Amino acid sequence: MMRVFLGVFFFCVSVGAYAVERDRPFIDYDQFNYYELEEGYQGGVPGEAVSLDLGDGSRISAYFYALPLLMRSHTVVLSSLIHDDQLYQPVVVLLSRDFRVLREIDLPTRVSTVVGKGLGVSRDIMISGDAAYMVIKTDPILIGKTIEYQKNNSTTMPVSSGGTTTYVPGPSFRTVARAQYSNSAELNIMVPYRDNFRPVERQQGSYMTIGVSFGGDRVAVNPTGDNYNAGSGGIIGVGYAKPLFKSQTLLGRLSIAGRYQGGEGNSQGIVGKAMVVHSEKYFNVGGGLYLDFMNQVEDINGVTTEFEDSAGGAVFAEWRMGSNASLGVQYLMTDYETDKGVTYDGNQFSLYLLLGI
Repeated sequence: MMRVFLGVFFFCVSVGAYAVERDRPFIDYDQFNYYELEEGYQGGVPGEAVSLDLGDGSRISAYFYALPLLMRSHTVVLSSLIHDDQLYQPVVVLLSRDFRVLREIDLPTRVSTVVGKGLGVSRDIMISGDAAYMVIKTDPILIGKTIEYQKNNSTTMPVSSGGTTTYVPGPSFRTVARAQYSNSAELNIMVPYRDNFRPVERQQGSYMTIGVSFGGDRVAVNPTGDNYNAGSGGIIGVGYAKPLFKSQTLLGRLSIAGRYQGGEGNSQGIVGKAMVVHSEKYFNVGGGLYLDFMNQVEDINGVTTEFEDSAGGAVFAEWRMGSNASLGVQYLMTDYETDKGVTYDGNQFSLYLLLGI
């Protein structure tokens, strides 16, 4: 019973507390300059906020955009994030070519997780073919008021074994957090491409990879497992992905990783990659430069074979499991040459998991 009561309470606070019927102030939308919103744009809202006088002594920050000509109805995704315990609550106004108001859309006031970004409010905005302009503003009656929302908190638990204590994930719990409605915005917007009804979110920012490479010529025997092949082994690394263009699906990735295979001997090296990625909703494809340096193999007798730094080309395909995770396969084309001039074929496959950080 208590759980039901709390659920109703938080729903009322977060959704209905400020849903007050009132007249909207008249705004002459023809007088403003509109920023050209690019097809395929993803990121923080571009352009500068305009201080909008509502004629009743109040002012709000607003953003004015000319929509790209996508030739059909489509969806724009708008998110407003909580930052420094403040939240800008967007109201979206869609205008015709002659600046008539077609629709006025309030984003939900219920705080939730905006995938890959944090806590805030988000909504898909349906853009019809007759909409030419979009205005993002806020409701002045909200500014300074407080919203309460539930926030998930995770814990860890100590586990002792053999005199060593490690910490593992423990139970999670919810607490009540508060934010203040503000005139200061941290907004993100995603615009689709001409052929897409809804934007395809790019996998960008910091990430880590965990995987394994196999193939290549045998360099040494490993009696307790797979042989030590040129360039093979387990790989763990970190990287960063950044869009190459604001309105394109092409990203650049730079990463560095450690490669290691154990056993009665070992194989190790440092791997660096510079890749270009094309993203779609369910997959990524790409290719680029693969570098392997500080590469050496030690056999079961302790004899070490050292390799010169090598460079080759690599291509890959990834299945996207969400905005922050992908499962990939890579094919590397390269040769490995020892410091004594012996060459090994290093062509090989890799399987890996990519996780956003």
